[in-house]
Amino acid sequence: MARRDIGRYPGSNANVGLAINAAASNMLTQGFAVATGLQSSFNWRAVAVSAVAAPAVRALGSTTSDLGEAVGGGLMGQTTQALEQIPGI
Repeated sequence: MARRDIGRYPGSNANVGLAINAAASNMLTQGFAVATGLQSSFNWRAVAVSAVAAPAVRALGSTTSDLGEAVGGGLMGQTTQALEQIPGI
């Protein structure tokens, strides 16, 4: 398996794999936070937002230089936090 194929799933495009990885990462992080008492409860909304935001931020970052990728990583976290604050999402 080539390095560029890591995170891809057979029969899917890169965005699907990225969304799955982002959701899985969010679930693991929240699970740890709940288990250690850092977070009071599991937030499925945050999982969904991370899955949607990851491909969008990647697309934004891929249209720019390496600086765009660095900014895109921080933007993903800020975008996820902002979307979680919107009622009804």
